[in-house]
Amino acid sequence: MPTRVAILIRNLLTGGAERTCCLLAGGLARRGHQVSIVTLDGPHRPAYPLDGAVRLVHLDACWLRRTPVQTVLRNLARVRSIRRTLQELAPDVVVGFMTEQNVLAVLSTRVFDRLPCRVVLAERVHPALHNLAGFA
Repeated sequence: MPTRVAILIRNLLTGGAERTCCLLAGGLARRGHQVSIVTLDGPHRPAYPLDGAVRLVHLDACWLRRTPVQTVLRNLARVRSIRRTLQELAPDVVVGFMTEQNVLAVLSTRVFDRLPCRVVLAERVHPALHNLAGFA
């Protein structure tokens, strides 16, 4: 039985993490796994080639924030949106790409009510050099 994999990333525009995400998704799909990439951004064409078997889900959840209260409320809305999508996709594994999406992946799958999936976080920055003050 193929493994269902959901990859969470902000968008698939240019960048090293975005390229790696597309390569990983394609490689997993070619090995027979069911792969979905969930982006926080709205619909857009990926900057890198993507295997036709990979499903794209765009949440359109990159809203501007103006105040700390708006930031908290909008991140809670993102968590609800991600969680709803993951419940529909029913992945065996969720892979978070990049700091903010890693935090959202954990909040969406582990904090409010545990989803029955494994969570893998991919991080490529030194945390001391990365500012999370504006979070997602």
